[in-house]
Amino acid sequence: MLRLAIASCSKLWQNPEHHAWSELAGERPRPDWLLMLGDNIYLKGRQERKLARGKVSARSVLEPEYQRLLAEPSFAALIGSTKFLATWDDHDFGGDNLNGAEPPYRDFRDESRALLLQYLAGAAGPRTEIYTALSPEPDIRLILTDCRYYRTDPSARGATLLGKAQEEWLLGELARPERLKVVASGSCLGPKAKRRYIQGWRNYPAWLERFREAVIRHHSAGKRHLFVAGDVHRNKIIQHARTSLDAPIVEVISSGACRRKRNWNPFSKPLQNYGILELRAKTIDIRLSGNRKRDRRTAALHVESWTLD
Repeated sequence: MLRLAIASCSKLWQNPEHHAWSELAGERPRPDWLLMLGDNIYLKGRQERKLARGKVSARSVLEPEYQRLLAEPSFAALIGSTKFLATWDDHDFGGDNLNGAEPPYRDFRDESRALLLQYLAGAAGPRTEIYTALSPEPDIRLILTDCRYYRTDPSARGATLLGKAQEEWLLGELARPERLKVVASGSCLGPKAKRRYIQGWRNYPAWLERFREAVIRHHSAGKRHLFVAGDVHRNKIIQHARTSLDAPIVEVISSGACRRKRNWNPFSKPLQNYGILELRAKTIDIRLSGNRKRDRRTAALHVESWTLD
């Protein structure tokens, strides 16, 4: 069995005493792996605006937040005993809903990426790209994507989410021999036409169709595809064979590790959302935890039929 924890969206300066890191550090047995699914740190609004205008460098505003995260005792204890991989999303890139391949944001994207890889390279070690993959067990492949550095606006000509090189790399990863592929993303696939998922893969239909076709083809050959994502400040399990995506993909979303339910309200209850996935040969047990009732979910995913109980 492989015990996999997932979490995203950690606004630690907002809730320094109420966060999922303390809950995860207290999990027994400890997770074998932690996948950090983006928005691992947040800037404050004025810092985001200054960065977008070129008034400050990415390092000057982002680095203190990475240092804050690594200095948090329960997070430090967690990654001290648990292997981890981390991707990013818009807030650890530098601001809300930014497209990394477009001006003026591409002016600081290299520095932003270098900072994430400096502080949260994790088990994949030193590298130049955020996207990476490894096999923690012979029949399991963890695939980490980068949905921010190469992203352009969905309405742009030749719009891209991952960039051409990463698209081909990901399709190659899906074709590998490991039976279970866990694809980790800062952006959700998500239900169609819901505002909460406006940053999702569905906004890039040409790429999404290529991804969908590859998943269907490999599923027919006995492979299984679990998609894990963050971004949307809630926990959710979606079986995409029953959505308009119509593909044998199960998506597990966990977002809101450290932020308030209502961002503007200092008395709002903290979310403290995270997920634990126990990967076995025949079943994947999913447990999503949080302070809201709707964020507490459990399910058993049967590997052979790829259906949920």
